[in-house]
Amino acid sequence: MVNLSRRQFASSAPLVLGAASPLSACSQGSNPESYEAVAEQTRRTDPLVGIEGAVLSQELVRYATLAPSSHNTQCWKFALETQAITMLADRSRRCPAEDPDDHHVFVSLGCATENLAHAALAHGLRAETYFDVAGETIRVALVPTRAEVSPLFNAIPARQCTRGDYDSKRLSTGELGLLERAGTSDSVRMLLIAERPAVERVLDFVV
Repeated sequence: MVNLSRRQFASSAPLVLGAASPLSACSQGSNPESYEAVAEQTRRTDPLVGIEGAVLSQELVRYATLAPSSHNTQCWKFALETQAITMLADRSRRCPAEDPDDHHVFVSLGCATENLAHAALAHGLRAETYFDVAGETIRVALVPTRAEVSPLFNAIPARQCTRGDYDSKRLSTGELGLLERAGTSDSVRMLLIAERPAVERVLDFVV
């Protein structure tokens, strides 16, 4: 098993992989490169041209690791095969107090799978995904197809989470409208709660 942090993964040289080799993107580690340089490399945009084999698989895993995960625990591992990638939960990264039934862990795996599928299509591969209930793994078979760069693929490197301080300013009506439209579909209605009394009532339920 090769254990790599996201930073080490971004800066590592391509690995020569034969049979399925588990690759973890969740372990602790340090790297002499600056955070800014590694972050820029990790979030680089545009599909790479002319890559295949293990190098292509690692590129797809890079996009998968940009998916959201609970408290940014990155609770997943990857096993690379010739024409498939298997994902499994890294339970050493779970948050038992917040997520006692591992719901967030498997939602995070789903997010990583979605990223991988869009990245695969951008590199000329169709992702055929199925969940192995017994092994609690997600296996993604990669089948050659016509490359297609979708808006969702382009959004992958732009998505990020921050625990930085907000500026305490209220969102404008226009910004609220954009949020509402982005979260609403034929089957989903987004309800925005911005007034303080209503927020406090919801907070009571959350607590």
